[in-house]
Amino acid sequence: MDRTATIEIVPTHPDFAAQHATKNNVHSSATLMASQMSQMSQMYPVQPIQYISPQYCIVREPLAPVSTNFNTLSQLPVPSIEEFLKKVDKDEGGTGNFVQFINVFNEQNISVKHIKDLDDNEFQLLGVKTISWRKTIKVAAKQYE
Repeated sequence: MDRTATIEIVPTHPDFAAQHATKNNVHSSATLMASQMSQMSQMYPVQPIQYISPQYCIVREPLAPVSTNFNTLSQLPVPSIEEFLKKVDKDEGGTGNFVQFINVFNEQNISVKHIKDLDDNEFQLLGVKTISWRKTIKVAAKQYE
């Protein structure tokens, strides 16, 4: 308060003036409040509040330590083509669909790392004629990239 309040003049605090206004001085309280609000808006410009969706928020510091050296990331050891195809066969029900290709892959020196680069024609040359088998082998090999 600015210590100018008297019985005739309402205190300058807008909430106080609004709560203690009487019928005979409502007009003067409203006028005073309007002028005070005008002065406050000049001193403190109002900025609209905007809701920002969490997906657009920028996190300044990582929540957990982040490794920037990608060479130190732990990778699965790459199995031999025999171990790989046996594991794929076991994961797919142990029907023998995949272990049948062990010799052909070994004859062509195909390693697990090469599988991602094989196209459909090369798979067919290796005897993998079923589309689902090709897809299963490629998906399984991705974990060793």
